Amino acid sequence: MTEIVNAAVSHKVFGDGKVIYLKNGYITVLFDTFQKEFVYPEAFKYFLNLRDSVISEEINEIIKIKEKQDQKLKEKKEEELREKQELEANTRKRAFKETLAKSNHKLSKKTSGTKKKSDGGHNIAFKCNFCDGGESLNEIGYHGVCSDEMILYNIEKKHHLWCSDKDSPCQLYHNGNMTRKELDDLMSNGDEDSTVCYECQMLKNWKASAGMVLNGENKGKPRKLKNIQHNCLSLLTTRLPSMKEEERIIFGVFLVDDIDEGDEYDPGSVSTQSEYKIKLTLKEAQKMKFWNYYFNPNNPESIRMGSGLFRYFNDDQATQILRDLVKLKEKKPEWELSKRILDHFCLINHIDINAVPENPIGGLLR
Repeated sequence: MTEIVNAAVSHKVFGDGKVIYLKNGYITVLFDTFQKEFVYPEAFKYFLNLRDSVISEEINEIIKIKEKQDQKLKEKKEEELREKQELEANTRKRAFKETLAKSNHKLSKKTSGTKKKSDGGHNIAFKCNFCDGGESLNEIGYHGVCSDEMILYNIEKKHHLWCSDKDSPCQLYHNGNMTRKELDDLMSNGDEDSTVCYECQMLKNWKASAGMVLNGENKGKPRKLKNIQHNCLSLLTTRLPSMKEEERIIFGVFLVDDIDEGDEYDPGSVSTQSEYKIKLTLKEAQKMKFWNYYFNPNNPESIRMGSGLFRYFNDDQATQILRDLVKLKEKKPEWELSKRILDHFCLINHIDINAVPENPIGGLLR
């Protein structure tokens, strides 16, 4: 290939420049008074234009070859994922039949007013970075790219892992390597695997991820989910920038109908495509404090999520949350849906709602 170093380029924001360095998948461009680093060769597809048509054609060929390679890898990974899901589905079907047979046998020996023994913690709550994308009177956010103010806060103050990553679209925009329109277009045109972040479409796709290990010897490795079952309750929780941990709010709930436990490449996740999902407005969410219902079994007095991105909780706590959600949605359009979610959760998990304590005993109430 023709030598790209010293090639003249142009950028729609920074103007004319010259390539001065190429190493390890990155190029450095010298503009008028400063230097900028870009990912190579992708930068020539999105940000940079080459003055030399010969080099430009060669770069385009490299990009096409790389895209074909990436597509093959993606297809291979998708095929492996499908095979894994089919195997897991068959395993779950067998396990469900066995569990149902055992459950029916046990229930036949109990009186109709007796609640099943709590499973101890097969429901899951996720700690989510706050995203004000799509925020309105009736929308808390999580349905679009964050505002400029929130991007600045997440990168400069909170230093969130993905927000601050050099390849993150928000970081590229924050550094001036991408326009706001280009950033927003990633959300409007991208699919689930090629968007800005999973929080910005959380209330669109209704999917929550276990994320990556943030500290220790396993830092950077994907987290796995264990003992998650279909029709368990998943909570989406967050803090506004001004909130303390004890003010953590629940802004969305759903009953899980798809589970990916995760592997060495991808973190575990849960999602739903059923009707059993409901989101809260900011005003409503501020009345649903997570720590009113949850406490750390090993340290009940501690109001702290730590570096973990999720917590397990039991059926009693889940039922109390859904019951209070029904009260919160009373006289509102979502009341019937909230009631169906509660009824379905209790039915499918063999819960006698009358046997669940009326008052929660979370960390804030102990």
